[in-house]
Amino acid sequence: MDSHGNKYCENKTDEEILDNIEKGETTSRSLLVDTSETTQDNITTDSMVPNIPWYKYIPASLIVILLIWKPLFVVLFPGWVYTSDLSKVFLFQGCVGGSTQTVFVFCLLEVLVACVLLKKIVVPALFGVEAWTSFDHLKRRKLVGFCVKIIVRASCFIQIAILVSPQVDFETGLFGNFNVKRSNVELETNHTAMTCEEAGMTIKDAVAMRAWIFARDDIMAVMVWELACIPELPIDAWLHHLFVILGVCLGTDPQIMASQENVQPFIDNVAFFLILGGAVAGLVESCVLMYHLNNKNPKRQARWMQLSICLQAIMVTVLFVVFPVLVVLKNKHHFGGLAWGYIALIAVLVAVEAKMIWQKTSIVKHAKNKASRLLLESQNDNSNDFQSLDNDVVTQDDDTVRQERDKHE
Repeated sequence: MDSHGNKYCENKTDEEILDNIEKGETTSRSLLVDTSETTQDNITTDSMVPNIPWYKYIPASLIVILLIWKPLFVVLFPGWVYTSDLSKVFLFQGCVGGSTQTVFVFCLLEVLVACVLLKKIVVPALFGVEAWTSFDHLKRRKLVGFCVKIIVRASCFIQIAILVSPQVDFETGLFGNFNVKRSNVELETNHTAMTCEEAGMTIKDAVAMRAWIFARDDIMAVMVWELACIPELPIDAWLHHLFVILGVCLGTDPQIMASQENVQPFIDNVAFFLILGGAVAGLVESCVLMYHLNNKNPKRQARWMQLSICLQAIMVTVLFVVFPVLVVLKNKHHFGGLAWGYIALIAVLVAVEAKMIWQKTSIVKHAKNKASRLLLESQNDNSNDFQSLDNDVVTQDDDTVRQERDKHE
């Protein structure tokens, strides 16, 4: 905010404010989208989109959901893609039976194909062809990324909240009894690979570990797509995405930072709540999506944005502050000097979220002012209509009096 204070925000449109939120965003959550109309000169050559019939966008939508939710389906049905025989998969591979690179490549390909269908069919049908053709190429890419994030977060939420959460333990850490990096150290030291069955895992434990790996790789795949397809992201978003991608790689690769095998379960415990918060952010983004879809009704827009603020505030307080800090403080003897580093990172994250919430309040204020202005204009139009009607009546009365007078004369 500059020296003009709040007046600076009030003079902006809600789309411009949303652009500012984009520039200030450094979390893995969705990019708030600018959907303001552009002039005809800025519309790209492929802007003329034909009407999309239902028999195209409904199957395309189902294909998108099935593609992005494929990791969820394969963990819910053991034996369909990944074996349910735990004597054939190893703990250092996360009971997947393949490398983390293979899992990530599949997640990335699913996101890429889904985004093509979203851009060509699903999102234009969602916003309407007329509105879609008014967006320039950059806005279209942002909207596609916005929608794919909501779908990915929904899948991750189901996997993390339902399948992974039973493995959370404040005393031993996440998967504390099935330490993947420790298993890799034993492989390198003793040249023995421990199977998931030998580690004492049940099929429920294996499903939870697979879900944890898939959810993190899905989030990483979306961020890679964003950096590749929307290079206009601000520098802070670039740094954040690169940090998350590297963090996921270090966390999922058992051969990297193997010397930290003792503290890894507690680091994963902190990451669990942060990633769960990122998945819950899909509800926040859904409210923002409804804000954009109701662009002709400012009053309704304000309500959706207020709900977004409320959900975001609860999410930040509970999942980004209370539980992560509790994990760090309770296991401070395991973290050592890293404890204050993690608390500092949490503080930075909360500061960014607080900034976004504050900027959203400006959007709510602007939407309410716009609704009041439209209501006043509507009342003025009605008043002018009544005034015009009164003038017509008076004119008719004058004509009648004149005719009667002429007849009398």
